[in-house]
Amino acid sequence: MTLEILVIEDNERYLEAAADFLAIQGVDTTFASDYDGAMHLLDSRIKYFDWGKIEYEINRRMFNYAIIDCFFPKTAGSSDISLGLEAVEKMRKVILPKRHGPISKTLEQVETLLGKGFAKLAASNAKIRYEDHIDHYFALEQAMKESPSNQPLGILVAEKAESLGIPFVLATSTHHHDMLTQPVYDYAAAKGWRLIDCKKGCEEDKASQQYWARVYSELLARNK
Repeated sequence: MTLEILVIEDNERYLEAAADFLAIQGVDTTFASDYDGAMHLLDSRIKYFDWGKIEYEINRRMFNYAIIDCFFPKTAGSSDISLGLEAVEKMRKVILPKRHGPISKTLEQVETLLGKGFAKLAASNAKIRYEDHIDHYFALEQAMKESPSNQPLGILVAEKAESLGIPFVLATSTHHHDMLTQPVYDYAAAKGWRLIDCKKGCEEDKASQQYWARVYSELLARNK
C-alpha cells in the first residue's frame, strides 16, 4: 500500500527538498503552505454520512502521516496574526515564561522601544547574555508583528492531526527562527510530540536530503 503523507511547509526550497526525497520513497505526498490549506485538507478526512439519502462518503482523503512545519502564516499573503497570538497564549498557559527578573523586564522595554538589535547591543555592553534574559513568548509575539510567517501555527495543526489519529512529527529550522522555537520545543515536550530540528551549525540542513531522511525515519517510528 502506498503511504499518503501530508506535508505543511511554507519555504519553497525546503518543500522542494521534501518532495524530492518523498518521491524517491514512493510516497504519495500532498502539500500545504499555510494554516488554512492544512486544515482544509485535514478536515476532508472526516467521515460524512447521509442516511436519509442512503448515501455516504467515508474518508475522502486519507493521510497515513503528517509532517508539520512549526512556523507559517494563517493564509498565504495575509498579515493577520490573531491566530498566532492565540497559539502563543495557549503555549504560555502550559509552559510559563521562565524569566521575570528586572534585567529581563528592562531588556523587553528596550526591545519594544528601540528594537531587538539595540537590546542585544545593550546586553552585550553590560556583559549579559541576551538569550538568558528574554521572555521567549514576548520575542515570538514581536517576531510575528514583523512577519506573519513567524506564527507558531504548527502546534494547532498538530493538535488537529492528533485528534484525527494521524501520526506526525514537527519539522523546523532553528537557525531561521533562532530562539523563537523555544516555546514550541517546550510545548511539544509537554505534549509528548517529536520535533526534528536542523543539525547545529548547519543552516541549510532542512534543504538537504539527509534532513528529510531523519524526518521520514522518525515519522515511521510514530506508528510503532
